[in-house]
Order: sequence, then C-alpha cells, then structure tokens
Amino acid sequence: MLLEFLGVKYDVNKKELANRRKGKNQSEQFDVYADDLGGTLVEVADFTPDEQHHLKAYLHAANRTTHLTWDDRDHDGYQNINQAVDIILGLMQKHLYAATGRPKVEVQP
Repeated sequence: MLLEFLGVKYDVNKKELANRRKGKNQSEQFDVYADDLGGTLVEVADFTPDEQHHLKAYLHAANRTTHLTWDDRDHDGYQNINQAVDIILGLMQKHLYAATGRPKVEVQP
C-alpha cells in the first residue's frame, strides 16, 4: 500500500514493478498519492537491481499468499521482508518526509 502511495505497483502477471499514475481507472480517481501531499513520486527506473529483487520477491509472495496461490516453497519471498521494509521506509523518508520538510522519522526495532 505504501508503495502504491509512492507511485509504484507490482504487475503480478509480468512479475515486474511499474510506475502507477492517476487517472488510469475511474475507480482510482480519489486515490491519494505522495505528490498530493507535497511529496514526490518514485521512479521505478531509479531502483537498483538489488532493490528491485527484494521488492519484487516480497510483493510476489504477499500477492500469492493473499490469493492462496503459493508457487515457490523454496523461496517464498518473505526472506526479503527486512530488506523490503528498509527500502520502503527509505522511500517514504525521501519522497514524503524530506520532500515536505518534515523531520526524519526514526523507526524503533
């Protein structure tokens, strides 16, 4: 959900990250994005290969779990949860908090 707020979606069929923009579907007309609050949107092209790997693995696993369509018991994607959370928190810091002049948010372990 936070990635979508930052303008990133996961295409489960292509197993790829893509930029999500407003106005594509009528049902999304009231969706709120980081740029609506003064922040900036993430560009998928700016992700490093490692960031892409961790986010895609985690999002794929989350999607499969939600739909009860597990497809890889050896690597379920949740091994990437810590890296994915760190990436997402860093993106929130950069594209929302810092972009709008808010203080850095410290996450407690």
